[in-house]
Amino acid sequence: MEALASRYTTYKDSTDYSPEKRLWRAVICQALYDALSDVENKATPYRVKEKAQNWFIYNSGNFKRACDFAGFDSDYINKKVCELIKLKKLKKSGIIWNAKNEEVIYAR
Repeated sequence: MEALASRYTTYKDSTDYSPEKRLWRAVICQALYDALSDVENKATPYRVKEKAQNWFIYNSGNFKRACDFAGFDSDYINKKVCELIKLKKLKKSGIIWNAKNEEVIYAR
């Protein structure tokens, strides 16, 4: 996430983040963790994962505002996270069993 932050920061000095910007970045990071986590326990039930995935997938106004407050490009984040979610679902269903260096190998 920090690599994304350095590409889309609105400040000249990337270490000069306001507390509000850090808060919104933490919100996005937590949603990303919830959306992509394989850990299903009482602390993070499946519905939390599904809600987090939908937040990224549907690219709602709330998502766009959170990205704006965090200093991220919402369209870029949306595109990359949706690719990760799709890849994760394909791997879980057994369709993809190996993915390296932008090359996807499908199970036969």
